[in-house]
Amino acid sequence: MLPTERTLDTDLYGEHRKRIRNGDILCFSGQHWLSAFIRRLSHGRYSHAGLAFWWGERLMVLQAEARPGVQALPASRAIDRYRGQVDWVPLKDERRTPEFEAKLTAVAMELLGDPYSILDLIRVGFHYLICTPLPKQARTPHTFVCAQYVAYCYSASGLDLEPGKSDIGTTPEEIARSEFHGPAVRLKR
Repeated sequence: MLPTERTLDTDLYGEHRKRIRNGDILCFSGQHWLSAFIRRLSHGRYSHAGLAFWWGERLMVLQAEARPGVQALPASRAIDRYRGQVDWVPLKDERRTPEFEAKLTAVAMELLGDPYSILDLIRVGFHYLICTPLPKQARTPHTFVCAQYVAYCYSASGLDLEPGKSDIGTTPEEIARSEFHGPAVRLKR
Protein backbone atom coordinates (compact mmCIF):
# COMPACT_ATOMS: atom_id res chain seq x y z
CA MET A 1 0.00 0.00 0.00
CA LEU A 2 1.34 3.43 -0.93
CA PRO A 3 1.50 5.97 1.90
CA THR A 4 -1.15 8.67 1.76
CA GLU A 5 -0.80 12.28 2.86
CA ARG A 6 -2.85 11.45 5.95
CA THR A 7 -0.45 8.62 6.84
CA LEU A 8 2.51 10.97 6.37
CA ASP A 9 0.84 13.62 8.53
CA THR A 10 0.07 11.07 11.23
CA ASP A 11 3.74 10.08 11.16
CA LEU A 12 4.80 13.73 11.62
CA TYR A 13 2.42 14.19 14.55
CA GLY A 14 3.39 10.85 16.08
CA GLU A 15 7.07 11.67 15.76
CA HIS A 16 6.72 14.84 17.87
CA ARG A 17 3.66 14.19 20.07
CA LYS A 18 5.54 13.05 23.20
CA ARG A 19 7.81 16.13 23.08
CA ILE A 20 4.89 18.59 23.24
CA ARG A 21 4.51 20.03 26.74
CA ASN A 22 1.83 21.90 28.67
CA GLY A 23 1.51 25.47 27.42
CA ASP A 24 3.13 24.91 24.04
CA ILE A 25 1.34 26.50 21.10
CA LEU A 26 -0.29 24.83 18.12
CA CYS A 27 -0.48 27.19 15.13
CA PHE A 28 -2.75 26.51 12.19
CA SER A 29 -2.64 27.72 8.59
CA GLY A 30 -5.93 26.78 6.96
CA GLN A 31 -7.15 26.43 3.40
CA HIS A 32 -10.52 28.14 4.06
CA TRP A 33 -11.03 31.63 2.58
CA LEU A 34 -11.35 33.13 6.08
CA SER A 35 -7.98 31.63 7.06
CA ALA A 36 -6.36 33.13 3.97
CA PHE A 37 -7.98 36.50 4.77
CA ILE A 38 -6.70 36.43 8.36
CA ARG A 39 -3.18 35.57 7.19
CA ARG A 40 -3.26 38.38 4.63
CA LEU A 41 -4.51 41.00 7.10
CA SER A 42 -2.06 39.97 9.81
CA HIS A 43 0.88 39.51 7.41
CA GLY A 44 1.59 36.10 8.85
CA ARG A 45 1.76 32.38 8.13
CA TYR A 46 -0.91 31.44 10.64
CA SER A 47 -4.65 31.98 10.93
CA HIS A 48 -5.38 30.21 14.23
CA ALA A 49 -3.64 29.31 17.49
CA GLY A 50 -4.39 27.08 20.47
CA LEU A 51 -2.72 25.84 23.66
CA ALA A 52 -1.49 22.27 24.16
CA PHE A 53 -2.10 20.48 27.46
CA TRP A 54 -1.74 16.91 28.64
CA TRP A 55 -4.76 15.39 30.38
CA GLY A 56 -3.34 12.11 31.63
CA GLU A 57 -2.15 10.25 28.50
CA ARG A 58 -4.28 12.43 26.18
CA LEU A 59 -2.80 15.49 24.47
CA MET A 60 -5.48 18.19 24.19
CA VAL A 61 -5.69 21.54 22.43
CA LEU A 62 -7.56 24.37 24.17
CA GLN A 63 -8.74 26.96 21.67
CA ALA A 64 -11.36 29.58 20.89
CA GLU A 65 -13.46 28.89 17.78
CA ALA A 66 -16.59 30.56 16.44
CA ARG A 67 -18.64 27.57 17.54
CA PRO A 68 -18.62 26.54 20.39
CA GLY A 69 -16.24 29.17 21.84
CA VAL A 70 -13.40 28.18 24.15
CA GLN A 71 -13.17 24.41 23.97
CA ALA A 72 -10.88 21.45 24.61
CA LEU A 73 -10.36 18.85 21.88
CA PRO A 74 -8.02 15.88 21.59
CA ALA A 75 -5.05 17.30 19.66
CA SER A 76 -4.98 14.28 17.34
CA ARG A 77 -8.58 14.95 16.30
CA ALA A 78 -8.09 18.71 15.91
CA ILE A 79 -4.98 18.19 13.78
CA ASP A 80 -6.39 15.33 11.71
CA ARG A 81 -9.61 17.18 10.84
CA TYR A 82 -7.94 20.51 10.12
CA ARG A 83 -7.74 21.43 6.44
CA GLY A 84 -4.31 22.96 6.30
CA GLN A 85 -0.91 22.96 7.95
CA VAL A 86 -0.36 22.66 11.69
CA ASP A 87 2.84 23.61 13.51
CA TRP A 88 3.94 23.05 17.09
CA VAL A 89 5.65 26.08 18.65
CA PRO A 90 7.38 25.07 21.90
CA LEU A 91 7.82 27.34 24.88
CA LYS A 92 11.54 27.80 25.56
CA ASP A 93 12.78 25.80 28.55
CA GLU A 94 14.20 28.89 30.28
CA ARG A 95 10.68 30.41 30.34
CA ARG A 96 8.99 27.25 31.61
CA THR A 97 8.60 27.03 35.38
CA PRO A 98 6.28 24.86 37.46
CA GLU A 99 4.59 28.02 38.74
CA PHE A 100 3.98 29.34 35.21
CA GLU A 101 2.62 25.98 34.00
CA ALA A 102 0.29 25.70 37.01
CA LYS A 103 -1.04 29.23 36.56
CA LEU A 104 -1.42 28.84 32.77
CA THR A 105 -3.29 25.57 33.24
CA ALA A 106 -5.65 27.14 35.79
CA VAL A 107 -6.35 30.22 33.64
CA ALA A 108 -6.84 28.26 30.41
CA MET A 109 -9.21 25.76 32.01
CA GLU A 110 -11.23 28.35 33.88
CA LEU A 111 -12.11 29.98 30.54
CA LEU A 112 -13.44 26.77 28.97
CA GLY A 113 -16.96 27.39 27.71
CA ASP A 114 -16.56 31.15 27.31
CA PRO A 115 -17.96 32.37 23.97
CA TYR A 116 -16.11 33.38 20.83
CA SER A 117 -16.40 37.07 19.90
CA ILE A 118 -17.36 37.56 16.26
CA LEU A 119 -17.62 41.30 17.00
CA ASP A 120 -14.01 41.41 18.21
CA LEU A 121 -12.89 39.44 15.14
CA ILE A 122 -14.52 42.11 12.97
CA ARG A 123 -12.94 44.90 15.06
CA VAL A 124 -9.49 43.32 14.81
CA GLY A 125 -10.01 42.86 11.07
CA PHE A 126 -10.82 46.56 10.66
CA HIS A 127 -7.80 47.43 12.78
CA TYR A 128 -5.47 45.59 10.43
CA LEU A 129 -7.37 46.63 7.29
CA ILE A 130 -7.86 50.37 7.85
CA CYS A 131 -5.97 51.07 11.10
CA THR A 132 -8.98 51.63 13.36
CA PRO A 133 -8.12 51.59 17.07
CA LEU A 134 -8.21 48.24 18.81
CA PRO A 135 -11.08 47.81 21.25
CA LYS A 136 -10.27 48.30 24.90
CA GLN A 137 -9.89 44.97 26.60
CA ALA A 138 -11.65 44.29 29.85
CA ARG A 139 -9.40 43.18 32.66
CA THR A 140 -10.92 39.73 32.53
CA PRO A 141 -12.50 39.21 29.13
CA HIS A 142 -15.35 36.76 28.81
CA THR A 143 -15.37 36.51 25.01
CA PHE A 144 -12.38 35.70 22.82
CA VAL A 145 -10.94 35.35 19.36
CA CYS A 146 -8.38 32.55 19.05
CA ALA A 147 -5.07 34.39 19.44
CA GLN A 148 -6.55 36.65 22.12
CA TYR A 149 -7.39 33.55 24.19
CA VAL A 150 -3.79 32.30 23.95
CA ALA A 151 -2.28 35.75 24.61
CA TYR A 152 -4.61 36.38 27.56
CA CYS A 153 -3.80 32.99 29.14
CA TYR A 154 -0.08 33.74 28.84
CA SER A 155 -0.27 37.32 30.12
CA ALA A 156 -2.54 36.35 33.04
CA SER A 157 0.11 33.75 33.92
CA GLY A 158 3.00 36.23 33.89
CA LEU A 159 4.35 36.13 30.30
CA ASP A 160 3.16 38.99 28.08
CA LEU A 161 3.67 37.78 24.50
CA GLU A 162 3.44 41.28 23.01
CA PRO A 163 4.37 43.86 25.68
CA GLY A 164 2.52 47.13 25.21
CA LYS A 165 -0.12 45.56 22.96
CA SER A 166 -3.64 44.55 23.93
CA ASP A 167 -4.16 40.77 23.92
CA ILE A 168 -7.07 41.25 21.54
CA GLY A 169 -4.78 42.55 18.79
CA THR A 170 -2.19 39.78 19.11
CA THR A 171 -2.02 37.63 15.99
CA PRO A 172 -1.22 33.92 15.72
CA GLU A 173 2.00 34.91 13.91
CA GLU A 174 3.08 37.19 16.78
CA ILE A 175 2.45 34.37 19.24
CA ALA A 176 4.62 32.00 17.19
CA ARG A 177 7.41 34.58 16.89
CA SER A 178 7.43 35.75 20.50
CA GLU A 179 10.75 35.76 22.31
CA PHE A 180 9.36 33.07 24.64
CA HIS A 181 9.01 30.41 21.95
CA GLY A 182 11.40 28.25 19.97
CA PRO A 183 11.23 27.50 16.25
CA ALA A 184 8.06 25.97 14.82
CA VAL A 185 7.96 22.23 14.08
CA ARG A 186 5.60 20.94 11.36
CA LEU A 187 2.97 18.46 12.61
CA LYS A 188 0.81 18.37 9.48
CA ARG A 189 1.50 19.34 5.88
